[in-house]
Amino acid sequence: MNEITSAVITRSDDVKELPYRIADAYLTTTGWLLLTFAWARTWCIFAGRSSTDPFHADKVACSEYFLEFKSQEFFHYRRQVQAFMDHQIPALGSGPLEGVDFSTPVINFDSL
Repeated sequence: MNEITSAVITRSDDVKELPYRIADAYLTTTGWLLLTFAWARTWCIFAGRSSTDPFHADKVACSEYFLEFKSQEFFHYRRQVQAFMDHQIPALGSGPLEGVDFSTPVINFDSL
């Protein structure tokens, strides 16, 4: 996240609205990173303890589930932030798309 944050700060000199365009995906990425860290820490604490205690076993099972499946959300939103920065996809609410011709409709409403 440090390199993404640094890149956003650097690129903001050229593209003033960049932080606003990626705010949702950036904050979601940060949230998933914090959740992943918390569940990884939980796993480190409880993985070495007695598995006969249902509380410890439940914490290990929940952390393993999160780390295996839900932590992928972090990588999804991180790629989304990178795509916003690379201008590969437009951010919601970012105004008209550059280079897209809106003069020709995709659907011919006259034929409907």
